[in-house]
Amino acid sequence: MSTIGSATMVWAEARFLSLIAEQVALVPGPRILLWSHGPWQWLSNEPVPFHDQTTNPVYHWLQANPGAFDVLELPGGPAIADDLALEQTTRNIAMDVLAKRGVDVCLWLDSDYLLTLADMRRVVDTVTGQPPRAWSYPAYHYWRNFNLCHAVSPARAATTTAVRYPEAYSEPDALIDGVRLHHPSYVMPTDEVLRKWMAWGHARLARQHGWAEAWLREDDSAWNPQPAPEKVPQEILDRIERAQGGSR
Repeated sequence: MSTIGSATMVWAEARFLSLIAEQVALVPGPRILLWSHGPWQWLSNEPVPFHDQTTNPVYHWLQANPGAFDVLELPGGPAIADDLALEQTTRNIAMDVLAKRGVDVCLWLDSDYLLTLADMRRVVDTVTGQPPRAWSYPAYHYWRNFNLCHAVSPARAATTTAVRYPEAYSEPDALIDGVRLHHPSYVMPTDEVLRKWMAWGHARLARQHGWAEAWLREDDSAWNPQPAPEKVPQEILDRIERAQGGSR
């Protein structure tokens, strides 16, 4: 048996936070939201947006949804040259907090990791019913809309709090079968896609390969998107529709 908690990391990504809050409400343990007040990186000549935190979409979401998460506010970057160093530091902060609260396994729910509530219950039941270990689940990673996928591959669902990053990236995991993660990683307006490619952990790779320019000219050849293997569950689409208007 494992004791679990969850962690979600955000800077300005509030589009799907209402759905994440519904999912982590099923977690019988601490539900941490690590809110960085700056991006992990910022590879742009433009000023970093949301310098005033009261203009950040996450700020407004949290004001409207008090108590949905245990919020840890972090100063944010971009101060570390290593592409993934600040992400790893942020993840380890969550692990430290959860471990001190007696949690064995951390469920990682990115701010756009969408599951049906039945699948989320299955994830919780599977992880709590086994000894502490890392887990993954099958995932569809969407491109531009929910009809195209740029990848169909497992995503890391959980890691033990006994192992810190970067070692946790390679912690042996088991697959939670019978569930499906729907990951709208690029189902968002162009301005949010470009901001993501300036700020996220692999921003230098995005610049090196010209992903932003390719997106703007609708050249998807580098990503080779394919038709999604199945339709997104109507429940998820309905929850997204209900959440619209509270994320911008």
